[in-house]
Amino acid sequence: MKTLFGLLLFLLLVTFVAGEGFLGTSVNGNPRPSTRLGLSLVTQSNNEAVLFGGYHGDGSGNFSPLNDVWRFSFSSQTWRQVTPGGTKPAARYFHSAIIDENDAIWIFGGTLRINSATNELLKYDANTDAWVAAADTGAIPSQRYNHKAAYYQAKREMWIYGGDDQGEPKGDLIKLNLNTLVWTGVNATGTGGGLREFYGSIVVGQYMYIFGGNIGAATQVNTMLKLDMSLSKWAPISQGGVIPSGRAAHTWTLLGSSAYSLLAGTKLHCTSTTSSSLTSPQRDGSPSLP
Repeated sequence: MKTLFGLLLFLLLVTFVAGEGFLGTSVNGNPRPSTRLGLSLVTQSNNEAVLFGGYHGDGSGNFSPLNDVWRFSFSSQTWRQVTPGGTKPAARYFHSAIIDENDAIWIFGGTLRINSATNELLKYDANTDAWVAAADTGAIPSQRYNHKAAYYQAKREMWIYGGDDQGEPKGDLIKLNLNTLVWTGVNATGTGGGLREFYGSIVVGQYMYIFGGNIGAATQVNTMLKLDMSLSKWAPISQGGVIPSGRAAHTWTLLGSSAYSLLAGTKLHCTSTTSSSLTSPQRDGSPSLP
């Protein structure tokens, strides 16, 4: 099983600030989530992060999928486990998740166990801590994992791109209307797309930016894609500056007008979403694995 350094970010428990430095974070109290990979972690409007699922490995090839829900308070620096209402979903990992403006968390796909992917849609109300039925229809995507979801808020759409199913990378685009829960396949125009999994992605307005990932047979790339979700069109993009090497399972997040990518847990690269110029900034401090 491929190691997901990016999804271990919550265990690093470090904070990267605009001054380009790492600050150690002291987490208060117990309990806290078990060590895991393949989880989802989104930030709610109340200054809390919500964690779901993943899997725990014992180092001997045994994997235990998880379906627990945890909250992390940024103000008190504490974790707490919650017991949601509604019907508890099956344990899963390598799924995708987005959170909308109403603090509803939408989770798609993932794998329930090795070589057992799903195309199930889940909805979690983060305001009431309850699982809510989500009966989707239309062109429901095929089962997959190692994909990403993007939220296009202007149209209340969740977009799914690529992923994998039993070693077969995917390159399709599908969007879900969160008001009607109807899926629609997207035949995007322009140059871009193709098979890709384990990539990093961010959303800036109507654009979904994608960097790196695997394109088949664990072939890692360092190319960048830009999808205009308002036009269903791949937009041309040319990278400049210090371009990171090919990689997969990294993280990418947005800070102001710049996208900061924490790569393989220790390397930091910054790219402007307006000029597509990449730099490798100096930083103070050093994050380390627990």
